[in-house]
Amino acid sequence: MSASVSPFSFEQLPKYRAPESDRAALVMPPVLAALAAGGQTLQPAAAQAISLGEVSLADLQRQAKRDCLSAAVAYTASYRDLWFDPAVWLQGETHKPWLVAGHQPELFHPGVWFKNFLLSQTAATGDVIPLNLIIDNDLCRTPAVRVLAHGDEPAQPFRSESVWFDAPGPAVAWECRPPADLDLFDSFPQRVRQVLVQDIATPLVESLWHYARPALRSTGRLGLALAQARHRLEADIGLRTLELPLSRLCLQPSFARFSLALLEQLPRLHAIYNRQRARYRLANGLRSESHPVPALAEKHGWLEAPWWVYRSATPTRKHLFVKLSQGNLLLSDQAGWQAMIEGPLTGEDAIAQWQEFAIDGVLLRPRALMTTMFARLVIADCFLHGIGGGKYDQLTDAIIAEFWQVAPPAMCVATATLHLPLRHTTALTSATQNQQAIRHERDHLRNLRYHPEQALASTHSEAQQLISAKQALLGSIPPRGEKWQWHREMTRINHRLAELNQQSMREVDQRLHALISQERQLKLAESREFSFCLFELDYIAAALKTLAAEHCRLVAPT
Repeated sequence: MSASVSPFSFEQLPKYRAPESDRAALVMPPVLAALAAGGQTLQPAAAQAISLGEVSLADLQRQAKRDCLSAAVAYTASYRDLWFDPAVWLQGETHKPWLVAGHQPELFHPGVWFKNFLLSQTAATGDVIPLNLIIDNDLCRTPAVRVLAHGDEPAQPFRSESVWFDAPGPAVAWECRPPADLDLFDSFPQRVRQVLVQDIATPLVESLWHYARPALRSTGRLGLALAQARHRLEADIGLRTLELPLSRLCLQPSFARFSLALLEQLPRLHAIYNRQRARYRLANGLRSESHPVPALAEKHGWLEAPWWVYRSATPTRKHLFVKLSQGNLLLSDQAGWQAMIEGPLTGEDAIAQWQEFAIDGVLLRPRALMTTMFARLVIADCFLHGIGGGKYDQLTDAIIAEFWQVAPPAMCVATATLHLPLRHTTALTSATQNQQAIRHERDHLRNLRYHPEQALASTHSEAQQLISAKQALLGSIPPRGEKWQWHREMTRINHRLAELNQQSMREVDQRLHALISQERQLKLAESREFSFCLFELDYIAAALKTLAAEHCRLVAPT
């Protein structure tokens, strides 16, 4: 390990918030500045000083970049044209800075897609290698998208409806998820068009599915089909990036060497992981045990490792448990599967044993923090996160700092907000005006409840007359024994004021419900969570290209 670094502090870390306004982006810090910082974080001498058995971290970085570039070029070229001569790149391009992003192969919202535009624009601006990792070890839970549809009445012009692109099934890793219903998949664009608001004349799902249908037949995997279709569509609009599924990156010897180096020190990693998780939770006031990640367990001498294990034939993910015994590595899923890697764990034979698991259909995959630790420490000069990833990777920073005794490598957080372009929203009050009206009616309702006469006097002419008559009565109270008529009139006034108050409260309550309903309609219509495939291609491509170009011109603040 290198010289000791200061303990990682969770104080005064950046707070990430998605933009609320349409056609706006967050890139923090500026991506070119983050790339420059990445080149300064882990200097070659420091990487050379970190030992992973027979090689240094610097040696592993060189090997991993060669492996990764070769695999990404081969994978990308298998389904779309490259914009460069692969022979030239493979001979000497790995020295360039690497900007790496990653996401699950989903039909995600435009804020996620923005990262790919930023990758491409940065590569064109700063001469970097742009790589997007397809995180296909994550679960395919719900193969459907939420579509904005027309409502059934004028007061509620919008509603949302789920449209499925495949039949539901068990939640398994994307890399193992075959299609369950080809007819359902093939008809997805037509069913989206039947539901989608008419404001969107030609959603890009039609163009996307032109590539997705053959990709599904050739790959047999839902995630690869969606990712390849999107990437081919990106080529059509001029984006230049490489892609690589995480499952293929995990086959590389560099990933095996990195994993074995960590597992050889699992007792230390286990303790650091849980200790820094506890500090992160305390600093962020988290209560749920699953956030940001569950703690690593210990069972009868077995330590839980931050990896998944599952099999091609039975792809339900299981937690990996590990035990070190006389220099050997015992692996188990605590559900019937067990294997051993014979030591020494830093040698080539151990790497070959790790790789043989995949040949036998046993898939060892990193969990979230280990995925980004490998990507950031070994491959990327800067990793491009979304907001969620940027938040949890602050925990990865702390683990890196304590385990490796180096300053965490650079990362950048990027997202964008893009609303579906709708004509009907012009009939709705703006969000700001609507919120002001809601506050006004809630204040009015509160005053009617606790200060009824004061509230009524300001809004109701009959109430004003009754209150004046009541005040006159109170100013001329007759003596005892002569109050019968006075009391009857006072009772009549109070009863009528109570009726008016109840009527006013009902009217205010009705207006408040209408305003809240309209607020829900606005939130639905202006949601940033709708899939990119619902937008028209020219519109979304132009918007995201513009935002990417704007943010690539930005530099770090002085």
